[in-house]
Amino acid sequence: MGHVIRNQPMTSFVPPPHKDRLRAAAITSQAIGFILILAFQTWLPEPRPAQGITLACMLLAALVIATIKRYRINKQRRQSERNDAL
Repeated sequence: MGHVIRNQPMTSFVPPPHKDRLRAAAITSQAIGFILILAFQTWLPEPRPAQGITLACMLLAALVIATIKRYRINKQRRQSERNDAL
């Protein structure tokens, strides 16, 4: 049988709200970008430049979201290290 953790509230498995918002922002930005790329293929006679700009914006959004996530993780780690030092 597996190891059972007792007296553990189920809320401990729920990620913090800011992580949910970052994940939602990442999924939304990628979905919008994908839809735009397909729409440009349908609407524009020369879709390649617009698709390239859209792809660049998608990559930029992913980079910004990853940077924010890394910043928050490092900030939380620094705070826990300070609390442990006290």
